[in-house]
Amino acid sequence: MNSSECFIQSVEEIINSTQARISIAVEIDEQRIIEKDSDREYLSASLIKIPIMMEAYRQSELGTICLTDLIEIKDFQKVGGSGVLHSLTGGTQLSIKDLITLMIIVSDNTATNIMIELLGKDNINQFCRDIGAHHTKVERKLMDEQAKAKGYENITTASDMICLLKELDQNEILSKNSTLDILKCLSAQQFRHKLPGLMDQDLMKIANKTGEMEGIEHDVAIIHYGGKKAYIAVLIDQLEQNFLGQVSIAKIGESVYEYLLKQ
Repeated sequence: MNSSECFIQSVEEIINSTQARISIAVEIDEQRIIEKDSDREYLSASLIKIPIMMEAYRQSELGTICLTDLIEIKDFQKVGGSGVLHSLTGGTQLSIKDLITLMIIVSDNTATNIMIELLGKDNINQFCRDIGAHHTKVERKLMDEQAKAKGYENITTASDMICLLKELDQNEILSKNSTLDILKCLSAQQFRHKLPGLMDQDLMKIANKTGEMEGIEHDVAIIHYGGKKAYIAVLIDQLEQNFLGQVSIAKIGESVYEYLLKQ
């Protein structure tokens, strides 16, 4: 059995042992190595922050917004969940670029909602369509229980996430300067316990974004090692315990890591 076959077998064993719905797409050096239900739609959780960030840079390139402009964060805009802005007191002003950074590296929900309002849901969704991520859409702000009760949800797929990640190397819509900024932000991600969790993170160059809700665990990443490049998207829902999903994703990441080491 060659290294590719061993890799596929190891990931399939992890998938089969995961007691939940799981979708996965792994592409290494332009070849889709593994794909399972990659077009199945999931609640996106914080993965939706990737296309929001990318649309912000597109609008910056178009001159619609300026990333250095300051935005005042008002108390009524603050929401719970992940992030730090909801814990700050008093008036706070941050640049759009700082809000994007907080949205990604600490997955700040308040920053995300401010960006959705600034950019516009329709514009974010149009960006997803333009790039080919046809199943990904923003329908509501984060932590908006009223919109959720009406059936509005943010959704995505593993295949769409691979499409979005590949744009960061291919520059079909965004400029090289923009994608370098985005990759730098994703590389500063502070939640590294899923796909990168069992990797030697000093050896691999990793840019990732996680997402989680009750019963849901996601992670997507670009992994560079030597001349090799891997795009990975793992989406899991219907978990009885979130921790079990985190373990499965970390094991899949470890399999990718071991495969890259052998190439």
